Amino acid sequence: MSDNSIASEEEQITTQESITQDEIKAKKKKTKNWSQILITTCLILILFMTFLIYTGQEVQVAPQQWEYKIIDVFPNQSNNRTGAGSGEYNSISPSPFELNELGSEGWELVTSYLEMETAYPNFGNEDYVTGIRENVRPQRLVLIYKRPITSQNSN
Repeated sequence: MSDNSIASEEEQITTQESITQDEIKAKKKKTKNWSQILITTCLILILFMTFLIYTGQEVQVAPQQWEYKIIDVFPNQSNNRTGAGSGEYNSISPSPFELNELGSEGWELVTSYLEMETAYPNFGNEDYVTGIRENVRPQRLVLIYKRPITSQNSN
């Protein structure tokens, strides 16, 4: 082989090596560009999501509007406040049917209280017991209900 052919082969090998190295550098550069694009995209998405989260918390919601209903429940049997039956105790029990009806209409019990009355078993009459006696008993049960105001029940 001649020196020219050996030199020519060496040039070809050197040229192929430089092309291969250039290709490797180009691939590394592309990979580096893609990783930078990916990191930048992730950061932008994180910033956008953070913005959405914080702006979403500032939404002003109107306070809930309520309507109220007051129901008086009286004793099943009413006793006199004075005289012979005045010492009897009054018992008050709401109707389960009415309570279920209110619940099905969306009413929620907020509070309840008993309104008490004073009975006078010895109201100036010597025929009745004198001395210290219990003379307070329930007169009525007051139930207070509420439900949200909606277009369906705002009658």
